[in-house]
Amino acid sequence: MMATFTSKALKELGNNIFFLDSACSPTATVFNCRDLVKMHWNSDKAETTTTLGGGYRAPYSADFSYFGVHDYDDELPMSVISWNWIEQNLKAKVSEPSPTGVRSITFSSNPVVLYVSWVEGVLAGSLDPLVEYHTKCKMLFAQWHGRRTDEPSELLSQFKIVKDMSATEIKRLDAVHRALQTTWGSSETDLVKRIKSGELQGTNFSEKDVRTYFSIFEKDLEALKAREKDKRYYVMRATEYLEQSESVMFCDVFTVSSCKFLVAAELATDFIVVASLLTERDDELIEAIGECRDFFNSRHCNVVAVEFDRGGPDSSTLMTRKGIRTIPRATHVSVAELNIRIIKERVRGVISLLPYDISKKTMEHWH
Repeated sequence: MMATFTSKALKELGNNIFFLDSACSPTATVFNCRDLVKMHWNSDKAETTTTLGGGYRAPYSADFSYFGVHDYDDELPMSVISWNWIEQNLKAKVSEPSPTGVRSITFSSNPVVLYVSWVEGVLAGSLDPLVEYHTKCKMLFAQWHGRRTDEPSELLSQFKIVKDMSATEIKRLDAVHRALQTTWGSSETDLVKRIKSGELQGTNFSEKDVRTYFSIFEKDLEALKAREKDKRYYVMRATEYLEQSESVMFCDVFTVSSCKFLVAAELATDFIVVASLLTERDDELIEAIGECRDFFNSRHCNVVAVEFDRGGPDSSTLMTRKGIRTIPRATHVSVAELNIRIIKERVRGVISLLPYDISKKTMEHWH
């Protein structure tokens, strides 16, 4: 089968090739398509899948958009889908072959049509149309109603918030303001990451402009963004991804006197752990998350997942190194942010009771 895959005809089908297997059992379905993965975890299946020549065991299980939970191996050159399963369980319809030998697969849950045909002795097709449809749907996942709000140039012309800022600099702040209104769930970290990765094209502002904008308008940021969630928007809860005995940590990074910290709140006990960070790099974040997980599990919490916003570490790396699933959150992690607010309020409360003024230099080394 692996030799067959090297044929030119198969490669011309597209990127996300799949085989429609009429002989394999429903449980033998395995996917390699990373674009459709909601979350994945280490597979605990004892049996092996016989589809790929026998003796094969997928390293992961994953929850796939449109397909549900199946074996997952992103190193396979193709996916294998059981014909029996796709008709019986997914209620999809596989048509009779056309005069040219092409069969269509139609779904009841989405308008996408996939096509398969016999190529080099296998019934093969491409998942590319479904991936393209899924990408478009992600952009429409949440609907926002934007209201017209005062731009930084208007506010700065009326109020003496900052001094010695040129008209060109203020114009760039307006561009940052519009980016916040037109992008989905953006934060300071998120915008900076998008600029560095090249995801934001044609922008006339820099990372420095983003940080300047947040430093000036941080307290009134929600008013400036002026976003209202559509009442029909449904937020997936972390518990919907977990088994009955499993738990999750709600995590976020916050700063106190230029010192960075990771806060982790455990679902079942509401216990809070705070870890000090030197930077906010993925490697350090992953190690800190692993330490927090180990602490909770030593107290029989069975933490298997973490909920982080888009400023969190790479989910695949976290899964590979620590075996921790990531529950994505495009907006803010409210549980973590609530605890950050409580921590900061308590710190301020303790400082206000001190009989002397405490300097920032002392705070930087206070743990």
